[in-house]
Amino acid sequence: TPVGFCVVDTLYSNYMPGDSFPLGTTVVSYTAIDSTGSITTATFAVTVTENEPPQIDCPESPVVLNVGGAIISDPDFFIFSADTVASCDGVRLEFDMPAATDNCGIASFTQIGGGLAGGVFPIGTDTISYEAIDSSGNSMMCSVVITVQGLTPLNAFSNPALGCVNQSVTLTADSIPGANYVWSGPQGPYANDNQIVVTGFGTNTEGLYTVFAEVNGCPTPLDSVTLELATAPDAIDDTNIFIAPGTTDTFNILSNDVLIPFSDFSITQVGALEGLTSLGNGLFSYESPLEGGEASFLYEVCSKSCPNLCDMALVTILALNVEDCSFIPNIITPNGDLVNDWLEIPCLNSGMYRDNSLVIYNQWGDKVFEATPYDNDPAIAWRGTFDGEPGKDLPDGVYYYIFKPGPNEPVIKGFVEIFR
Repeated sequence: TPVGFCVVDTLYSNYMPGDSFPLGTTVVSYTAIDSTGSITTATFAVTVTENEPPQIDCPESPVVLNVGGAIISDPDFFIFSADTVASCDGVRLEFDMPAATDNCGIASFTQIGGGLAGGVFPIGTDTISYEAIDSSGNSMMCSVVITVQGLTPLNAFSNPALGCVNQSVTLTADSIPGANYVWSGPQGPYANDNQIVVTGFGTNTEGLYTVFAEVNGCPTPLDSVTLELATAPDAIDDTNIFIAPGTTDTFNILSNDVLIPFSDFSITQVGALEGLTSLGNGLFSYESPLEGGEASFLYEVCSKSCPNLCDMALVTILALNVEDCSFIPNIITPNGDLVNDWLEIPCLNSGMYRDNSLVIYNQWGDKVFEATPYDNDPAIAWRGTFDGEPGKDLPDGVYYYIFKPGPNEPVIKGFVEIFR
């Protein structure tokens, strides 16, 4: 309001209340003229700023494709065309720039990095970058990661894993829409499908099968699966299980059986025996009676793939009172009178120490005899000769032994004298 004037006759300004101001600084002026013709002018500046950056509808990354032109992942449908190339080492892509908006208008919106639409993107990863700039110079970036993968093998497998005679086996590979499948095997040709069935399976159809697929003219790496006939088990009797009376021991009844492959077989029947407990996978525990004695049971093992392929075996357990191996004679008299002519280790007569080992050295540390296992049988027992060979008598004297009753038994060391 003008003051110090006579009656104001005229008041005018270059901007009126409610007018819009452009970005930047604008000077607003007011001019007043009173009744005497006196004039005065007042000014002030209005500065308008804009700091809000543009907004880009940036597609979600990564966008994943393969050289066969298949779009594996593109959540926001950024790619609208993917075509193979003759070399099958990349893919030609078509896509549009994402949408960009700004409250004051977009001055420029350009692609500043990465492959261009219509170009070939090779196997690997590329990043397409965009930048939007508004009229105030505010900017926003958008990046879209493009990953191009090579084709992978088809993960072929058979069902069942092992075939049965005169039954069917199904071979399956990964399913790729529109792909052409090429199978090869002992009795081709085979159907153009990701799944084929081998009927009447036998020795003439077992062997190696291979498969690849052509995806829009690009082949996948060759994959293979081997078809094999299930084999019958050979269950072997267990006759060397020894246990002390009134104790509990564990043993595996399948460890000596011929089961190829082992994973295809399972125990289907086990005979009744008091004190016997199955722990799974062929492992059993047995609590022997105090009075000892002999116990036995039958078991059946069958193929999982072909349940009619089975065999049975007998398990015999001997509960015996057995002395330990702490006593070993320290003299032999190999003079041919059949009295103390060979080294006899008493605990071996029990049959419980079949995995023993014995090494004998002379006083200078030279090895003169070794046996794994050692046996008290007079025909092969040590008679004081070098390496156990007849006619190679060692000199009378003291010799030193290292005896190990079994894999989990402590080593026993001592001496034995040859005295003829």
